[in-house]
Amino acid sequence: SQEKAFGDLLMDKAGEYWDELNAVNIRETGLSMGKVEQYWPSTAVKPQAIVNNDLDFEVVRMGFQKARSKGVVVPVPVDAWGKLNNHLIGAHHALEITLKWRDLRQAVDNHNLKYQIEQKYGAQTYKTLLDIVNSMSARGLRGQLDAASGVSAALKNWIKAKVALNPRIFLSQLLSTTNYIENVPIAEWTKYFTEGIADFNQTREFMFEHSLYLRMRYEKGFNEDIKRALAAGKKLAASKKINDVLTSLSRMGDIGAVIYGGYPMVKYLTEVKGMSVEDAVKQFEQATIRSQQSGLMSSLDKTQQSRNLAWNFFSAFSNTPRQYARKIADAWISYYNGDIGKAELGRIMAVYALWQPFLYGLLGAAVNDILRGDDDDDERAANYRNAVAENILGTYWNAFPLVKDVGNYTAKWLIEQKRPYRLTSTPVMDDIGRMLRSIKDFEDMTFADYVNVIGTPLELATGAPVKTVERYAVRPFRRK
Repeated sequence: SQEKAFGDLLMDKAGEYWDELNAVNIRETGLSMGKVEQYWPSTAVKPQAIVNNDLDFEVVRMGFQKARSKGVVVPVPVDAWGKLNNHLIGAHHALEITLKWRDLRQAVDNHNLKYQIEQKYGAQTYKTLLDIVNSMSARGLRGQLDAASGVSAALKNWIKAKVALNPRIFLSQLLSTTNYIENVPIAEWTKYFTEGIADFNQTREFMFEHSLYLRMRYEKGFNEDIKRALAAGKKLAASKKINDVLTSLSRMGDIGAVIYGGYPMVKYLTEVKGMSVEDAVKQFEQATIRSQQSGLMSSLDKTQQSRNLAWNFFSAFSNTPRQYARKIADAWISYYNGDIGKAELGRIMAVYALWQPFLYGLLGAAVNDILRGDDDDDERAANYRNAVAENILGTYWNAFPLVKDVGNYTAKWLIEQKRPYRLTSTPVMDDIGRMLRSIKDFEDMTFADYVNVIGTPLELATGAPVKTVERYAVRPFRRK
């Protein structure tokens, strides 16, 4: 049958790496694992299993390195596709990362390095560094896989629905093009940016040709919210093509910002600073990881890696503010430690505390203007001014859930001179609340009420962007 043939295919794939993995095990232990015919990374319940959570990271073994059980084993049916993917991820970790990670861990464990870091930056900084290094280990990998699978399917689907076919997300992604001004004088950045846009196809090919990271980023789904959306999209889409269509705007916005914003940096480093293309691309990739959202676990802070469902509900779509908050905090720490001067500090603050918030505020006001259509010119101008001012002030608290709500409530009250409608805004729960308020007598329900009542459950269950389509494709025409 087709199911049996597919199972055989998965088993063959799982066994492909056996020789290479056995060589890794011999290097680590001096022993051969022995050939296991028709190997499969099964899941089982073992009687009287003992788990020691205090084991050192270095002695953690992947499943394929463990001896076959000689006692009673009760197989547990699990998702075979997910099981194979986890096995392949572990296999590539063993082949490409494990030994390098051990060298890195030994370097970080150096007492002199620890002392210098703690003296200059504090004990908590060293602990955070150690946590980051440990997150790259075999056990850390397991924790990351658990974190990725621990987020509620409903939350993933909701994020999927908000990202899919959303022009505002696309434009927001493009705004981060100017993040690279932090690393390049604005005159040179403008010159090379104009050059790159003038021949955008050649620019794209140049960047993809020289940056493996860029090619992988495009395939992996970029920022953290889009990464979750893509994971949910696999369940919604009947094929990968449908999923690609649904996330196409956000994918194009992200990759466009990185390619055409980063191209001036590469050209500046090669043509003005005299670097090789290889070295310039490495600097570009490091700058991208630090300034642009990324799905890489190593580029996320500890809160973004949290498996706590309540935290994920409150912090959805707050990755950009946290990214910018880290940039600002790092800049001030570096300045006080003498690592950067006033000019560089000023440039970083101008980009992340003024320019980017200004652009995001302007974009938000423009989208609301299109959807709402204010006829009064004075009111329209006031809405733009207020949105920009509130967004710039929000730079200092938008990275912190709940604190963000209080700060934005206060700023809105002071700037607009009127009390806001509500204090807190909670992802998902707000949509459910609007759905419940929209349930009325049949003759009193509007088209928007029907969308709220029908669209909210569909978005949570499937990730279909019902309300996004109504908001951007239907509502403006209904208003006219």
